[in-house]
Amino acid sequence: MATTDTDVTGRRHPAVVLLTLAAPIIATNISGTVMSFVDFVMVSRLGTEAQAAIMPAGILLFCAIGFGMGLLSVVNTFVSQSLGRGRHADCSAYAWQGVILSIGLALVLLPAIVLVEPFFRWVDHGDAVISMEVSYVRIGLFGIGPTVASVALANFFIGVHRPAVGFFAALVSNVFNVAGNYALIFGHWGFAAMGIAGAAWATLAASILHFVILLAWMLHPSY
Repeated sequence: MATTDTDVTGRRHPAVVLLTLAAPIIATNISGTVMSFVDFVMVSRLGTEAQAAIMPAGILLFCAIGFGMGLLSVVNTFVSQSLGRGRHADCSAYAWQGVILSIGLALVLLPAIVLVEPFFRWVDHGDAVISMEVSYVRIGLFGIGPTVASVALANFFIGVHRPAVGFFAALVSNVFNVAGNYALIFGHWGFAAMGIAGAAWATLAASILHFVILLAWMLHPSY
């Protein structure tokens, strides 16, 4: 058996093909997790109270986002099946249905904004921590729609064998999130220092950017 990435016939080894396809898919799927981790690391520089606030706040948001991600991962299955059947119009139809479901999920969860403070008061992490938790979650709720819609569109591109599109969108949005955190958390480049709320606004903007990049790519005539 050949030890290189090709076999004796000159074809690429199946493991190499698998990793080539899987790497951008993995990067796309962990994009939101990376943003949350970056928020945690950068907010931690504000002190122990901020560090204590962002972890439960981020977990609470991810519970909602994770449900949407699990639900809309099925877009990949339906799109790839439609592509295999040669029913190309159905590929985009499933993607759009994913976006519509994302909007529906966001609208259903948005009224929960009034329950955020009572929930954290019940958990009782202390007034200073509660204030930051409430701020982060209330802003983050507006990001559920674009975040989950990005999952739907990224799975469309995976289904049509273009996972690199999702990888590019995830990479750009995560770089933007780091820059946004730097500007809004600590008050750089002319922006006011907003602390943990700045992290939430930066992540919201990065999530919207992620969705816009994928949407613009899908609206290209080639798709």
